Amino acid sequence: MECGYTHKVDTDDGPSALADRGIHYPGSRLVCAAYAEDTLLKDGEGNLIAQALDSIRDLYGELFSESPRLHGEVLIRVTVGKYVIDEERVRGMEMEGSPSEVHAAVVYRLVEGKIAHVMLLG
Repeated sequence: MECGYTHKVDTDDGPSALADRGIHYPGSRLVCAAYAEDTLLKDGEGNLIAQALDSIRDLYGELFSESPRLHGEVLIRVTVGKYVIDEERVRGMEMEGSPSEVHAAVVYRLVEGKIAHVMLLG
């Protein structure tokens, strides 16, 4: 199975479409176009996971190279103003120190047409 997400991709230019670009294209290396240069990626406790585009690129690069069967699914999506909240299930993670399956809420905050902040809850 190729890396990817199961979710109907939004084709407009709104917040939902921007979040789609952040989750659907990491395997094809287009993910970075969706993120601001100074994006923060944090866990639910506020701990910093990655800061800035280079760190996010490195993190996703490692995740996708070590997890060739990675597959995610957006179960529910809510869009409120500049926020997109997804309930996601990700399977096939093979990166050291990570569980093989994750069920989480992911909150994307959008600024000036880019993902500026991501919080992973779960």
